Amino acid sequence: MRAMHEVAFKELEKRYSHILVFSPNKDSTPGALSLGFIPLVKVERLRKYSVSSILRNRGKKPAPSDPSDVGPKLGVFGSIEVLDRPLVEQMTTLVQNKIGKTGKITLLKNEDFFAWRYGSERRKYLFYYCWEKNELQGYMILRTASQPPSGVIIDFEQTESVVFDRLLRFAIGHVKWATLTIWDLNLDKEVRRRLRRKNFIRSGLVERLFRGPKADPFILLRPSKERFDDQDFWAQGFDLRNPPNWDFKEICSDIS
Repeated sequence: MRAMHEVAFKELEKRYSHILVFSPNKDSTPGALSLGFIPLVKVERLRKYSVSSILRNRGKKPAPSDPSDVGPKLGVFGSIEVLDRPLVEQMTTLVQNKIGKTGKITLLKNEDFFAWRYGSERRKYLFYYCWEKNELQGYMILRTASQPPSGVIIDFEQTESVVFDRLLRFAIGHVKWATLTIWDLNLDKEVRRRLRRKNFIRSGLVERLFRGPKADPFILLRPSKERFDDQDFWAQGFDLRNPPNWDFKEICSDIS
């Protein structure tokens, strides 16, 4: 087994400097730690929920599909546009205009990435876009489920925090959500303040209900080199072990 790991790390080192694991569980984590991975940061979430909706839908079997059920309404609503597909060119332009301005290690998002990430037919997404004079000012992407109606804000970008507020307010009212969830990892202070004003909270009974028995709330990190030391956790002046140096959103995860 050790020989297999050595071969794997040698191959990984040819392409990558470091490895992140976003979806470990209690069964896999001990093995990952024995291979040199370290717990980088605990994954916390903010949730807005309707207890009555959750209880009403809890235990129900998914209803058979109805041709008349078209799901959330798509279209243009003032400055907000709702689609079921990514506008990869406009999204890429918005993201590229922010490169280097956050002072954090950020996921590389471009046209190829967006087309690949949202090309899966196994996932359902809603794309909210905010426009001003035909220019994209921000977007918010929700991974959705229907039983009960729930959404996870996996990615968002905006030119200013007020745009995030417009997108959030519209998304909240667009569907009668049982829950809306977002990762609470290094959120911009203004963004977090606006979420809290919309009753997104971290603790409570529903939070415990949503944590599966095998969930392990840590992102794991390791240099790709088979053997490494302290200096290998540094890259371009960043200490990779310092969580505030990262811009983590759920789109980074392989299960988003």
